[in-house]
Amino acid sequence: MIRIMLNSIKRGQRGLSLIEVLIALFILSIVGVTILAGAYVNVKSTETSRENIRAEGLAKYELEYVKSISNDNWNGIVDQVNPYTVPSAQGPLWDPAHDGSDLPTIYSGYSVTITISALPGYDVNMRKVNASVYYQGSRQANIDTYLVNSQ
Repeated sequence: MIRIMLNSIKRGQRGLSLIEVLIALFILSIVGVTILAGAYVNVKSTETSRENIRAEGLAKYELEYVKSISNDNWNGIVDQVNPYTVPSAQGPLWDPAHDGSDLPTIYSGYSVTITISALPGYDVNMRKVNASVYYQGSRQANIDTYLVNSQ
């Protein structure tokens, strides 16, 4: 056995030097950090997408609510001169009970402000409805729709 080791040393075969090991570890650490950074960006991107999807869903939910009320209470819609926000202490003028207390818990931290406005120069039976959704104070979604009095 000693003879085999002596023969390999004579042939110029040596183990790795400390510098070679350190260079290999440095390269592996750079690869590892790159993979971890990519995973972090992926997680943050997924989280942001989820927040935006929830915000759009909440905006569409609230716009559908306004549309459903406009069929039965056009005057209430027209008289809503100030924006209303959900959740809040009081809902819109035509339905103070619609304060957002019944929103699913998935929407905690979200708020939606609905603005209903006339369209100057257009038919008096049309209204523009804007839903702006905020998550923890920053705006996530902004959707407009139009209502027409069908009565």
